[in-house]
Amino acid sequence: MCETAVEYAPTYKIWWTFLSLENSFDGKDYVCGRMLQFLMKAPKTEENVDIWSFHLLEMLLYRVHLSLFTGKYQNAIALFQNALKSESDKIIVQHLTVSDRCLVWLSYIHLIEFGGLPVKFYDPANSNPTKLMKKESFLIPWKTMEDVKANPDTLLALFEDAIQSCTSEDASTEKRIVCLPLYRNMIILQQLLERFVEKLLYSRTSCFYPNITYIRRLKRVLLY
Repeated sequence: MCETAVEYAPTYKIWWTFLSLENSFDGKDYVCGRMLQFLMKAPKTEENVDIWSFHLLEMLLYRVHLSLFTGKYQNAIALFQNALKSESDKIIVQHLTVSDRCLVWLSYIHLIEFGGLPVKFYDPANSNPTKLMKKESFLIPWKTMEDVKANPDTLLALFEDAIQSCTSEDASTEKRIVCLPLYRNMIILQQLLERFVEKLLYSRTSCFYPNITYIRRLKRVLLY
């Protein structure tokens, strides 16, 4: 019945019903893939683009969470990589708003570092894959240099890729401000690694914040 419904009158709600009726990992993963295709192909307008982007974000993270829940860590990594870096025309990140792209990139880096998705996205009383409970930017919980698990240069390269992905289509000041969570996490990492934070900040911001006083003020906001 659900198969007929999603074929002739597909909605996000009906797709979720279809997904909830599947019991196996393969069945759920298959429906997730079809849901993502449906969401990417759905017609979008200025009025609903944020909603469709959120639905894509939610479904991608659900699919990643499903892989992690069933012990398929490498599959979860591959899902993020295909969504963010694939050369295919079906790449998911192209259908996300800039703020949602930032969240996906940060979630990917969080997964690499800590082996899971940010806990603040979900109900702490429910460990099963589920819908997002909260959508907001976050700081990756690095406190000391010892907390950094992955190769630091690899992590910094990921932040570079993330910023490029989020600003390549529109490098306006407005879009770059939306990317502040990426900049902030990258600068915190640089600080822990005792790299040259202000030099990094200046090189990343001078193109749209030429006033060095403003850059230093931004540094204080980002780090504290």
